[in-house]
Amino acid sequence: MPQLIDVLPGIPLPISAVNQTLRHMWDVATDAGEGGEPRAMQLNLVLHFGDETSSDEATECFDAAIQFAQRYPCRVIVLCPTDEANGEEMRGKLFSQCYLGPNLRDVCCCEAIIVSHRDSHDASLENQVSLWLESDLPVYHWLHRVPAERIKGAYLAFLKRSTRIVYDRQVEGDRYARVSWPNPNRIRDLAYARSLPMRQNFGQFLSGFPEEGITSNFDSAVVTAQPDQIGAARGLAAWMRDCLVEAFDRQGKKKEIEIPIEQAKDPGAPDIATVWHYNDHHRFLHWSLEKDSRTGHVSCNFGSGKIEQPFHLERLERAGELGEALFF
Repeated sequence: MPQLIDVLPGIPLPISAVNQTLRHMWDVATDAGEGGEPRAMQLNLVLHFGDETSSDEATECFDAAIQFAQRYPCRVIVLCPTDEANGEEMRGKLFSQCYLGPNLRDVCCCEAIIVSHRDSHDASLENQVSLWLESDLPVYHWLHRVPAERIKGAYLAFLKRSTRIVYDRQVEGDRYARVSWPNPNRIRDLAYARSLPMRQNFGQFLSGFPEEGITSNFDSAVVTAQPDQIGAARGLAAWMRDCLVEAFDRQGKKKEIEIPIEQAKDPGAPDIATVWHYNDHHRFLHWSLEKDSRTGHVSCNFGSGKIEQPFHLERLERAGELGEALFF
């Protein structure tokens, strides 16, 4: 079975040669046109894989990190686990590539240091990575299938320097809830970021109605989602709950609201749908995003007649999700 480092692009490089190579890699002058310096860095991004990461997942995450680096120039450091039984020492790879902008004049040069390590190298890994970070720039850390016990036992000190730590709850489930993070306010969920277009669409639609009409006789709500959309559905449900609680508070009312998440039973059902129930016979809200599409449908009656309309929604790409989670 191939090691993760072997499925990612790049040129094999001895660990001891990484710093020297980085210092001289861009010595050849590059005409960046109006785009300016082609490798001006804004941040460091550490992409940290755990043992359960598949080759396909590693490739997908790496591609997202490089796409992100084209928007927000950064040094990417990829940490890949390797099998303790194979006896390999720490191995490295260096990926570098320049990309032309839409006007064919702007140039963005991306670089990624990829390293494989064994669990027994955890103590030296932090010191090694610190040598590769662009100094005086913030560090952002993306965890993917790193076991919670490994984080608690080996990486908390490592993560203290991070401006933001992100993970995908769709992938990790609730296992990171067991970690006592150094600063919980720095933790962000990619699945919640993924729900941003849905929250924007939903909020824009509701803004056209009086708050009193939306909350009057409100009873309950439920969100239904396809299995691969459960994470985003949780984000949408949490946002809806907060909005409703705040709306009731502004009206001087107190209402406990919980919005359960249910898995869709029909594979052809919408990716995500929500139904709001009311204690009268005419108020309701139905909102749904069609499966694997950018289209959806909303219908409601908040006391002034039934309204139905389709909508178009642009979903975030992986690099967009990452930017949303890291910066907002």
